[in-house]
Formats: sequence, C-alpha cells, structure tokens
Amino acid sequence: MRKITHLKPEWFVKRKTRPKQKPRPTSLVTLLSVFRPSIVQLFACSTFIFILLRILSWNRFVSYVLASILALLSIHRTRWLWPLIERIHFFIPFETSRVRLFYDATLGGTWKPSVVVEDCERHLKELSVDLGMPFRRQLVVSYFANSKDVSKIFGEHTGGSALPRFNAIVIGHSAHLQGLIRHELTHLLAAR
Repeated sequence: MRKITHLKPEWFVKRKTRPKQKPRPTSLVTLLSVFRPSIVQLFACSTFIFILLRILSWNRFVSYVLASILALLSIHRTRWLWPLIERIHFFIPFETSRVRLFYDATLGGTWKPSVVVEDCERHLKELSVDLGMPFRRQLVVSYFANSKDVSKIFGEHTGGSALPRFNAIVIGHSAHLQGLIRHELTHLLAAR
C-alpha cells in the first residue's frame, strides 16, 4: 500500500508572513496642543518680562538673560511638563468623544484600552452628578505601564496625578486601577 503524504497548497508555501507593525507614536504636535496652557504661559511670561526689562534696561543682552531666568523661575512649578511630554511621545493614542487616552505600548497582550476609557467615562459621569459639576471638556488620560514611571516624573510615592489646568490625569498600572482613576478624577473635579 502507498503512503499518503499531505502536500501543502502552493499558495500556503509562497505566502510570506507580514512583519508585525510597530504602533505609531503620538505626534509631538498633538502633545503640545494638549499641554499648551503651560507653553503659552512660558512664552507670554518671558515676552512680558523681556518688554519690561527692555524698557527699564539699556543693555539688550542683559534683558534677554534676565527675561529667560525670570520666565524659567515662573514656570518652575511645572518642571514635570517636559519629562512627561518626552515620555508620552512614545505612547499609543486611543480616543473617544469624552476621553483621550495615551497608553504605554508595553502594556500590550490581552489588555484593552477601551476598558480604561469606559471606566473613566463612567467615573466622570458619576462624580459630575455627585459634585453637581458637569464636565464638558475632553478628559486626557496618560496611562503608564508601571507606577514607578509616574513617581520618576511627579515625585516619590506617586501612583497618579491630576492636572486640572490641562483636564488631564496621569495614572500608573496597579491592582487598584478603578480606585486610582476615581481618586484622580475627584482631585480634577474638586480643583474646579
């Protein structure tokens, strides 16, 4: 009796596997538009200081140097802004009408960004009703794969942060994600 062998169809043999595409990072323009209040404040403050010093001073170089130093001192409170933008630049965006999520690409696997967005929308709706403050703007959520990364930017023992000026929250992945989202949204709404 003859041995039956299975021949692979020709289309299967010739087909090449497609290389897995890397997720595209968030554009820098998008991030700068999200964080524009601090950037606009920096430019407005430095321009105002320069004009004031230019009126009071006879030396242009001194005016530039003093204006730069005073502008940098005035935005010292937002010193976390550039490290945050630098880190989020490599995050993957996911957007709905109410929430704009930037999540770390290392989360991957079975994790779904839509679950975090739904949680944010639900908690935002509940808190808006409880506090009697409607939240009409789009919420920006930066979701880190590790809460230690958040601590590196905002300070020691920080698992999340609310940024009321930007209508944004920054959270790190943890076992208590629901509570962390609700906690940061409470800070965000209470600051209003």
